[in-house]
Amino acid sequence: MKTASLNILLVTAPLSTKGGTIRRLELWGRYLSQKMKLSLLFYSTAPDNITPRISEGITCIPTQTMNRFGRILILPAALRILWSILKCRPDYVLAMFLWPGLASGIAIQLARILGLKSVRLGLHIAGDPIPPSLCWSPRTWIYALATKISLALADDIIAISPGIIELLQSKYGVPEGKAIHLAPISVEQHELKKNWRDTNGQIHFGIFARLSSDKGIQYALKALAKLHAEGTKATLDIYGEGNYSQQLLNLTKNLGLQEIVRFHTWVAQPLNQMLKIDCLLLPSLSEGTPRCILEAASLGIPCIATLVGGVPDIIDHGKTGWLVPFGHPPKLAEAMRRVIVDPLILIKAGTQAMAKIQSSHSIANEITNLTRVFEQVNAP
Repeated sequence: MKTASLNILLVTAPLSTKGGTIRRLELWGRYLSQKMKLSLLFYSTAPDNITPRISEGITCIPTQTMNRFGRILILPAALRILWSILKCRPDYVLAMFLWPGLASGIAIQLARILGLKSVRLGLHIAGDPIPPSLCWSPRTWIYALATKISLALADDIIAISPGIIELLQSKYGVPEGKAIHLAPISVEQHELKKNWRDTNGQIHFGIFARLSSDKGIQYALKALAKLHAEGTKATLDIYGEGNYSQQLLNLTKNLGLQEIVRFHTWVAQPLNQMLKIDCLLLPSLSEGTPRCILEAASLGIPCIATLVGGVPDIIDHGKTGWLVPFGHPPKLAEAMRRVIVDPLILIKAGTQAMAKIQSSHSIANEITNLTRVFEQVNAP
């Protein structure tokens, strides 16, 4: 089968206008659609805001069935996906995230019973379905079971980093013989580059993230408070929105950081704002391969991040950035202090980070990796 004739159905839920997933879909619509037909089945609380951003190259199919209750009412979600399969007749279904993957797996089995034997299912994994910060509970047991079933039902597993592949094999026991493919996410090439200046002993840190407790921003504020109490000069700009914003504002006030911490609304294209900072902070409790690290690195700006998910695959500790344990403000403060005391290491690390991203995370590489997976549809 020629690549140009492939028909791909993407399934994701829920989809927000903020975050890395929609930016990934924008790139796929712009570049992957040149090789094949793409359709997207998704749920969003604001579908009218989603469709214009990804409609270039992608046929959008908004639905209410794939909402957040789909993880509980999994069968209605599976039937909705089955209906889309019967209508679109895709050669390949690519499910993004755990619950769409489980529902898609059930839908594919039903489709095969109805005679659509050739349709293939891929499960796109961007992070650990059960974050290491989540305590063991009946909920985590359900997540673990759902993950194992999803992995078993998928024909292909597509991971965005070597670390995610290792995690799936060690933690969830990928079935023997299951195809696992590596397809690192990418950033577009651009001409922007950090213009380093005399810091005068003051470093500008930045966070670009959803304002939720799992992003660990509260630990960054506590680390900054420790440095501030020592008389160290640094500021922090936080770009994002979310249900944890008021708690973060209150914590900022309680720590006496109002003069050096600034909150900003979320920006869909953050490169110009990133140019204003000297070092990115990512204190998350759980991540896949954060796009913000790639975007900052593409500008020559290094990152201090927590040792979670696929982060170690894109940050070489001490060379292209710095890794610290999650939920540990003293260790985070120590790394921040290091770059404040010696700003020249920021320039060196930023240069090396840019070189790594340009060689390993180009859009051409991502499209080639995905195309290679999709072309297996009619492989002998």
